[in-house]
Amino acid sequence: MAATVVALGDSVTVGVGDIGVPAGWAAHLSFALGAAEFTNVARLGARARDVSGIQAAVAIGRRPQLATLLVGGNDVLRGDFSAQDVASHVDQTVAGLRRVGADVAVVLLHDPRLTLPGPRLIREVLGERAAAVNDAIRARVAGEPRVALIDPQRSDFTPKRQAWSIDRLHPSAAGHRALAAMALEALTDLGWRAQHPISPPSGPQPSGWHRAWWLTRYGTPWFAKRSRDLLPELAWVCWEHRRRRRLTACASP
Repeated sequence: MAATVVALGDSVTVGVGDIGVPAGWAAHLSFALGAAEFTNVARLGARARDVSGIQAAVAIGRRPQLATLLVGGNDVLRGDFSAQDVASHVDQTVAGLRRVGADVAVVLLHDPRLTLPGPRLIREVLGERAAAVNDAIRARVAGEPRVALIDPQRSDFTPKRQAWSIDRLHPSAAGHRALAAMALEALTDLGWRAQHPISPPSGPQPSGWHRAWWLTRYGTPWFAKRSRDLLPELAWVCWEHRRRRRLTACASP
């Protein structure tokens, strides 16, 4: 099915962590479907409100036959997080795309508790938030006509180390291709069929030594730089999470 495909979302859809060109799971999906045209409007750091407020208008203007959407990972890190707000923006985006006749593939969030390094409390908070986002999105778009939901948590590959890039935040080259394969499988229910196999990574995966070197050379300085803005907010998020849990426990009979 030669079609116009548009991808919306954040750095995962941009293709961070992938190897070669084109990069990103949505690009691999588009190639596998034999799309006549592929446009990636995803942006680094995008939140759900950025997608519905900015990216959606561009995507709708392309009049795609298929749109992909993966967002929410940046929202779960923020102090003003609301799962319902994320789902509302996703719902608005999907509705706008459906009005111009596009099928929409919506990817849910993976479980960061199984993939991220760091303190258990942080992983716990982010995991609960990701689950809340997924539940809220399902409540709004599951069962909608011409909408396919892709849940990475249903895959045995998602929690594996080789599915993730050195930074442990973005899929690896293998992870991007696995996600494309998941989306392709989900879209078969809407009548989409693969025209080409998903191509393997064009370069070798980083070795254990290279991963360690990268974390020392780039990961630690990046983390130190980001700690000035992200960590204070994340610390507050974790404190608020624990406070609410204590209040709930005290109120329980």
